[in-house]
Amino acid sequence: MSDLLFEFKPNYVNALGPLMAKFTFYSFIITFVSHLIVEVLKNFEIIKPTFNTYIFDAIIFFSIIIFKILTEAVILFNTRYLFYRTHIKKEFEFITLKSNSVPYNQINSVHLDISLWDQISKSGDIKITSADDTQKDLILHYVKEPKKVEEKIYKIMEAYKKS
Repeated sequence: MSDLLFEFKPNYVNALGPLMAKFTFYSFIITFVSHLIVEVLKNFEIIKPTFNTYIFDAIIFFSIIIFKILTEAVILFNTRYLFYRTHIKKEFEFITLKSNSVPYNQINSVHLDISLWDQISKSGDIKITSADDTQKDLILHYVKEPKKVEEKIYKIMEAYKKS
């Protein structure tokens, strides 16, 4: 294996802020629908009218948010991006190891995706497109200072071509 040049992990602040907002919105919709279903069941006396729907709603609402945030936190905590002299590798290791890599000589393009929230938190996503059609694109999510990382990728690609 070639020498490791540098590595980094996703930016937690950039990831968890928008994810929390998204999961809260989804949780609200699911809780609202479940509340309506429970009220209909109460009206048809399928469940007892004494059933406290608000406690049930709160349990559903917070359970969804907590589960989704914990799931994303595990993914973020166990993902890392490795930059070797010959290739870029994304690894996720939790119970099993999943990895995806692209050699520098097969990189067609490097795209940045920087949303408004990403600009505030100085982060973003980097999409690396491979020339190999059988290989899926390598997406580096929640990268801190993606413009600097993109410049590093291009410098490494140039150094790789010269060697």
